[in-house]
Parts: sequence; structure tokens; C-alpha cells
Amino acid sequence: MGQLTLGCLLGQYGGAQSFDVESRGGLTEVRSWEKGGQCSWYFAGTGTPHFVHSSAQSLRIDVFSREANTTLLSYGYNQADDARARWFPEVDTHPVQAVAWVLVHPATSSGDFRAQLIASPNVSLVLPGLTLGVNPLQFVRMESAVFSDSATAPRVTIRPSVGKDISSQASILADDVLTAVDAIRLYPEWSFEARSELIRSRHRTRAGAQHDLIWSKYLAYSMPLRFLPGSEAELLNWWWERGFPLLLTLDSSDSEGLHVVRIVNETQPIGRRVRPYPDLWEGTLRLESTDAGGLAF
Repeated sequence: MGQLTLGCLLGQYGGAQSFDVESRGGLTEVRSWEKGGQCSWYFAGTGTPHFVHSSAQSLRIDVFSREANTTLLSYGYNQADDARARWFPEVDTHPVQAVAWVLVHPATSSGDFRAQLIASPNVSLVLPGLTLGVNPLQFVRMESAVFSDSATAPRVTIRPSVGKDISSQASILADDVLTAVDAIRLYPEWSFEARSELIRSRHRTRAGAQHDLIWSKYLAYSMPLRFLPGSEAELLNWWWERGFPLLLTLDSSDSEGLHVVRIVNETQPIGRRVRPYPDLWEGTLRLESTDAGGLAF
């Protein structure tokens, strides 16, 4: 199965940071997104399938002459329902993980760009240039940490690399941007299940004919867990109690293995001790994706 992690998703609109969100109202209404000056941005729709990862449209930024290390696109997790309201209150240090699907088409003299997760400490990742319309969006991942007593909220940015001025024009495309805090690695039992559920209505006529109306599907997971330390048991129960959207990573090497889910147990998911250990716990998480199983919100 590969790596399996679960973290609390950050961001407005229930954690949604696909560029489909509020797109009809214009970019200024996509809360927390900021762009730098001397560049223009617009939505790239479904007519160019290589320009999107999973949603109906991506965000394209055309950058003109620009000095190095200046912000082009930025998202700050400092709104009321972002990082400070969602990180686990029982710990002081919170791991932060940011993933994104981006494509950079720099001019010959422009050099590299970098994505940066600003937390404590700062973490950056170079984004190599590719050809628009030929190469698919690239998957990138950054990890850092933030502290409960820090005044700095996590922030994701895209900038020209240090020492690399933009002397002509370059383009950046971004689609899904997902950031999670307090992610933990889980090791489910062999009875772990992953399946698809249909949203449908079934009707039988008096003559016995069957008619199905199928609207969509979603993913569902049954995840038996044992030998959980008390801190992880409390964290999972806290997420369940508050109904937070979560980022589930089924395979760290496969971008399609990331899904936005919620814990849907009717009762507290983790609550039984494992004999004969007084400080280890077990239970079964029931997760459901918040959409058809991709990353479009």
C-alpha cells in the first residue's frame, strides 16, 4: 500500500484550494490568495486538459519583468478557521505538509522558480521549467513545522529563485494546492477496505422492472487500527468530534493517492484498550471522500 498518513486540511471553504472555488466571482473573491504586482492571472479551463490536475480549471499567471525572490502567488493560513483553529491543542509543535500540482514555463533567460512553505523554519523547493500544453502538471511536496506560540501562520508561496531575475515573460500554472497540519502515519490491519459507493436511487415497477438513477460516486474506507499511542487516539477522536476535512495519503509516490475525506463514524472511533497494554488503543476509522474521489472541490 505504501505510506498511509492522515492530516487535518487547512484553507478556506472547508479546506478547498482548487481554483474552481468561487471562480465565477473573480480572483479577488478567492479568500487568502494573493498575487504579486507586474503579472496577470486568469483561469485556464477544460479546453487544455494538460493544464489541470483534477478540477475543471487551473490558475495561470503570466509574469513579466520581475526581480528575484519576490512573491508571485501566495496563500496565508491566517483566517479564523485555518491553522490556529485546527492544529491539535495537546501538542506544541505541529508538522505542516503542503502539496501542489504546478507547471512552470520560464523564458530562456528567466532561470528557476521555487515554491516555499513559510512556517518555522522556511522550506523551499525548486520548480523546473517545462512546456505548456505538452507536460502534465508536476506534483510537488514540502514539509515543515510550526509552533503553537509562534506568531507566524503557515504560508505557501511561489517566487523566482534567489539570484534569478525575470527579464522577459514566464508563465506558471497551478491547480490543486493542499496543506495539512498534524499529519500522522497509520498502520491499518490487513482487513483495511477501500471501495467506491454510488449515489443513486433505485426503483422497481409493479411489473418487476428495475430503474437506477446514478448521480455520482465517492470513496469509502474502513480502517481497523491497533496499538495506537494515547496521543494519536486523542487526535483522531478530536478530528472526528469536530468534523474537520482531512487529507488522506494512500501512497506518497502517487499523486492520485491523495484524497480529501472526513471521519463518518456514528460513535467515537478509538476507545478500546489493547490487552494487556494500559496505554495502547484500538478502533476502526470509517472515512468517506468529500467528492467523487478526485481532488476537485
